[in-house]
Amino acid sequence: SSLEAKIKIEINSDSYSDFENVDMAEICITSQATLGRAEGKSKSEVVKAEGSKCARCWKVLPEVGEQMDGVCNRCADAVEWHHKHKKAA
Repeated sequence: SSLEAKIKIEINSDSYSDFENVDMAEICITSQATLGRAEGKSKSEVVKAEGSKCARCWKVLPEVGEQMDGVCNRCADAVEWHHKHKKAA
C-alpha cells in the first residue's frame, strides 16, 4: 500500500522553490514525505513509513494516538469537530 510508504525527495536547487510549499505526501499518496535540496540531479527514495496506522485515514504516522486512541492528530481534530457540531437525530 502506498500509505505504508515515506518518500524522500531531493530536488535540484533550480526547482526547489516550486515545490517547497507543496504537500508531497498528498501528491504522492503516501503517509509521509520529506523534501530537500539535491546537489546535481534530483532523486527520490521510498522507505517504510514510521509510526502506526490511523484507523480513520489509514496513514502511517508517529503521532497516532497522541490526541485520541487509534487516530492521527488531523483525524482527532475532525472527529472532535464532528461530535461538537453534529445535530441531534
